[in-house]
Amino acid sequence: MNINKNKKIVSIVFSTVVLCCGCAPKEDPTPEELCSSFLKNEDFIETVANCDLVIENNEYNSLAFINRGIAKFNLNREKEALQDLNIGIDYLPYDSSKSLKYKSYFNRCIVRNNLGDFYNAISDCNNAIQFNPEISRTYFERGISKQNLGEAYDALKDFSKAITIDPKNPRLYRARASAKNILGDKKGSCKDWKKASSLGDIGSKDIYNDRCVLASPHKPKPEPLWKDKLSR
Repeated sequence: MNINKNKKIVSIVFSTVVLCCGCAPKEDPTPEELCSSFLKNEDFIETVANCDLVIENNEYNSLAFINRGIAKFNLNREKEALQDLNIGIDYLPYDSSKSLKYKSYFNRCIVRNNLGDFYNAISDCNNAIQFNPEISRTYFERGISKQNLGEAYDALKDFSKAITIDPKNPRLYRARASAKNILGDKKGSCKDWKKASSLGDIGSKDIYNDRCVLASPHKPKPEPLWKDKLSR
């Protein structure tokens, strides 16, 4: 399941003059369209504002709740984000697209991981995988949940699955190295830290040098797990 807070302001220009025969002026975008477009451009404050307008007009608009939840999470309003995602998922129409269902459950998995609700995060990632089993980050997030619950071997399998989908992602190797290290597989963890280092992860290079190359008398700090931005 990777928080950057970079924001981009989208500039929208409205055409008010007909320039050619047969052309019509552009209509102003609806709050629902703005709710999605501002989220895409990572303007989370404007996203929340426009999703509020959508929800005021239609309290059962599941996409508006989901998009507002994603925006709130990226504004560090995690508990509010979870509330919005809960409502959005409850209101999802039965015939919603698989991509929307995946997006909803996957993002709630990330929120729950960040709030420490690892057991329910696993359930959400399981649902997300049912709707799209080919996204490496879903297995990564589920692996984080399992490792935090003390299920290092199952976490290892999830990290390995993620690597088969995205073999050039250094943090996946770093995560698997952490699981192997917990399981006592020093050789395997050193191999993964080395691989992550070769793919550009500086933190893995330091860990590899500290634990696998140099004799270190001190006890290394535990591997951190990541907190990620929600997908849009």
